[in-house]
Amino acid sequence: MINRLRKQPESYMKKAKYRFGKTHRDRTDGIICEAEGPSGLVAIKTISKKVSSSAEKEASSEIKALQRLNHPHIIQLIDWFESKDEYYIVTQNTDGGSLFDRIIDIIRFREKEAIAIVLQILRAVSYLHSNFIIHRDIKPENIVYASKAFDSHIILTGFGVSAIQSSAEEVFKDYVGSFGYAAPEVVQRVGHSRAADVWSIGVVTYVLLSGYMPFRSTNIQDFLEECTREIIFHEKFWKNNTKDAKDFISCLMDLSPEKRPTCQNALGHPWLDDCLNLQQK
Repeated sequence: MINRLRKQPESYMKKAKYRFGKTHRDRTDGIICEAEGPSGLVAIKTISKKVSSSAEKEASSEIKALQRLNHPHIIQLIDWFESKDEYYIVTQNTDGGSLFDRIIDIIRFREKEAIAIVLQILRAVSYLHSNFIIHRDIKPENIVYASKAFDSHIILTGFGVSAIQSSAEEVFKDYVGSFGYAAPEVVQRVGHSRAADVWSIGVVTYVLLSGYMPFRSTNIQDFLEECTREIIFHEKFWKNNTKDAKDFISCLMDLSPEKRPTCQNALGHPWLDDCLNLQQK
């Protein structure tokens, strides 16, 4: 037993501090369990080193990004450790499920409800960008609720493919993220930066208000062709939505990354502005 433990990485000894409980989510990037730790309930993501050759890179990206961050709408890193076969990332515990789950239940959010969610996402990602971090995989599955309450605040997770910029101008040419939410410049590998996150927020907003994706393509070539056309707001599903809502989405999903607003600027869009003014009164 002692010899076997000696073969484990030094940080593995931390595992003894946690009593693992029920599984919250079984995701493609790892299994997330509830656990009892020294400071109370936490969540532990277990990432297998054997499943993917990119496991080490993804675990490292997530840990490095979260170590730099402290924001109410971004998952809080508490600790991390590893064994011979797995990485363990310890974060704050959330038990409200994902935004994806709520979209499945609700189908379409009212504008007031969608605005409350989008405001929180924009604030979180604006903070990320101010710390030279690009998320690169913003989607409903990576946005969770802190609690089961309907008006619970949301938390951004899923930093496995995030990138840290050496400067605000640095671009990346790898294809990461999730098809359907990834920006055209990401899919084309022509170089992407912070504006790629803005595009993804636009897609999430479209899904919140309609219950379906803005693009129906299942392959890259058709997707890129769809992107060259104006975004379609089908009358049947969008007739009760405001012009400001549609304009907000169109701005964030401009084909040209240079024409998209920053997250900070997007917070001043008229669609969100009225809600912000009410909050400040």
